[in-house]
Amino acid sequence: MVFTDEAGKILIMWAPDGKIWDLPGGHVDIPEQHLAALKRELKEELDLDEFPEPKPIYVYTNFKEVTGRYAIIACYQIKMNDPIKKLSNEHSEFKWVSKEDLLKISETEMYLKELVNHIE
Repeated sequence: MVFTDEAGKILIMWAPDGKIWDLPGGHVDIPEQHLAALKRELKEELDLDEFPEPKPIYVYTNFKEVTGRYAIIACYQIKMNDPIKKLSNEHSEFKWVSKEDLLKISETEMYLKELVNHIE
């Protein structure tokens, strides 16, 4: 999930287990639908119950060498100032960054570099 604020900055969160900056979100549980998974993940990671309608902006397919599986990453954007109520124990910190600054951060998932071009 891409959260952008009124200045166009993007919310990223530090995942200490993976030692990486990433977006809020997660995986779809079987037999969960993708939008239900999105709502669940935002509740788990940010304690969000309500938010504006997410807009689909990007789909990315990635081969995960660790698992030997392909992952399909569907990215949505929500324009919302300060959605953080509390962080889950999966993340230790967060920050808002510009598109330009996001491209300079080396500890990110590869798809974020491509995703930047699709963020409004």
